[in-house]
Amino acid sequence: MTAPSSPSQSSAPRIAGLPLALFGLWLGLVYGVIEAVEAMLWTLIPGGLSWQNGTAPPILWVAPLVYGAAFGLIGILVAGLSKLLPRVRWDLVLVFLLVATGAYLATSLQRLILDERACLLLGLGFGVALIRVYRSRPEWWLATARRTLPWVLGAIALTALVITAGTRLAEGRRIASLPATPAGRPNILLLVIDTQRADHLSVYGYGRPTSPTLERLAQEGWLFDNVTSSSSWTLPSHATMMTGRQQHEHRAGVLRRPYLDHKFPTIAELLRQEGYATGGFVANIYWCGRETGLGRGFIRYEDYFENAGDALVRTVLGRRLAYDVWPKLGPRNIPGRKSAADMNAHLLSWIDGLHDRPFFGFVNYFDVHGPLFPLPPYLGRFSDVSRRPAGEPGVALGAITGEFQRLTPEQIQADIDAYDESILYLDAQIGSLLDELKKRGKLDNTLVILTSDHGESFGEHGFYFHGHSLYREQVNVPMLLRWPAHIPAGTHRTEPVDLEQIAATIAEAAGLPSGAVPGVSLLGKPDSAAVGIAELAQRSTVPASWPASRGWLASLTTDPWHFIILQSGEAELYNFRKDPEERTNLAADSVHLVEQFRERFKTLVPIPIR
Repeated sequence: MTAPSSPSQSSAPRIAGLPLALFGLWLGLVYGVIEAVEAMLWTLIPGGLSWQNGTAPPILWVAPLVYGAAFGLIGILVAGLSKLLPRVRWDLVLVFLLVATGAYLATSLQRLILDERACLLLGLGFGVALIRVYRSRPEWWLATARRTLPWVLGAIALTALVITAGTRLAEGRRIASLPATPAGRPNILLLVIDTQRADHLSVYGYGRPTSPTLERLAQEGWLFDNVTSSSSWTLPSHATMMTGRQQHEHRAGVLRRPYLDHKFPTIAELLRQEGYATGGFVANIYWCGRETGLGRGFIRYEDYFENAGDALVRTVLGRRLAYDVWPKLGPRNIPGRKSAADMNAHLLSWIDGLHDRPFFGFVNYFDVHGPLFPLPPYLGRFSDVSRRPAGEPGVALGAITGEFQRLTPEQIQADIDAYDESILYLDAQIGSLLDELKKRGKLDNTLVILTSDHGESFGEHGFYFHGHSLYREQVNVPMLLRWPAHIPAGTHRTEPVDLEQIAATIAEAAGLPSGAVPGVSLLGKPDSAAVGIAELAQRSTVPASWPASRGWLASLTTDPWHFIILQSGEAELYNFRKDPEERTNLAADSVHLVEQFRERFKTLVPIPIR
């Protein structure tokens, strides 16, 4: 269509009412498509998206709907104002407001490139520029919006249908094309309790009855009490579980590498090649989302867009509302947070559709990770909720970017109470999952591995949260195995083990060729000479006073020793059997032992993480 000649300011048409509202809707849909395409382009770059902005193909229809609704609402408000103040060019106001907002949001999608001020200036600049373009042809723009609006809506609906149906059809084809597995292969279920330290579980002697289900599980299988997490935060620990490699090898979580690359195969890939149906169900969408590479090898991988709340925060506007605006008004939980009950329901639904094919199911539970919101009837089980002090403002994810003020003893105790109550809820849900598997006749032919990726600090050594040090509260995690007829029930194992051994254990149980993955299987005989290894690469986002800000750390755990070495060469040595809280550093009094550990470290970790 040929654009009309530019009208003068005095003769410009006065646009009001419904046309303004529809124009706002159209602008929202168009911007939503732009942001969705931008987000999907970033997914093509390893590390392009991180825990803040990960996404998946449904963004291509979700973002247009979110922005269509948001900008359409603004259009309605402006349309109402146009009736009250008819002499104002409200169409110009609407265009500037929505274009400037859209440009600001688009430039801030990847928050590592431009700072907030630059995004604001770019947004204002785009708004001014587009006003000039619009003023030269307002009727043409409105006519184009009116004519194409049904087509845009139809295209979005078709995109939603293709992505939703196509995903399920593709999954069905992948399962149908799997090779046959030899008879008798077991199912394998890896349950990871994100942020679960071992010493807050009653199965390990904790004073509060937090884990009656795990106590029952320990009676039916093996309980390991000297388990070292591979790191003190999620990504490197999960990468180790999936590959059987330590962080200095897989390098996931090293500075500027927030992802697991393709250098080493994952256990999911290997099992899939053997005919296993593979399904991953993750509640920690920050560091287990598909952009981290942890979903590699899974035929189904549920992370994003599993509910309306999470779908909203896949958009930049949704994230700004969820993390910057709404917490100031009251709610401080994660929008769309998936509970253990949600995870179990999705896992069981997937298993029910597999019939008799062996499966590898991986579940990441997020219920004991901050922000802590215990669910009834477990809320208040260990303390009076009405007397708990208010938590910190905002959504307390534990992502520390500056110096953190020490909490009061009352605040720490409130966090511990909420943590323990969350554990009790999750323990009950694990019991429900095992009961459901038993009802389906699948439990006894399933190797169940339950563990955690790291612990949590509640003021020990002056630290909070996790991912900043390698003390025992950070890296001593639970481990339980259940596999009737293959491992003797009620066995308590005390030898040092670590998460690196999980992949080898799964490989042995599934009958994979020897050496398919590195490491020593947990199904073998105890090795009292074994060592638990933990590593932590330098992290630039933690407070400067915390160890990981100054360089890498590594630790070796034997029995009863825990040796920690820093990049600076400093060393710490603790006898955790006599000193479980690691209050007394024995390095200065045990020079010979420290030197032995230093030499052993050079052998076990030949390439320090950098």
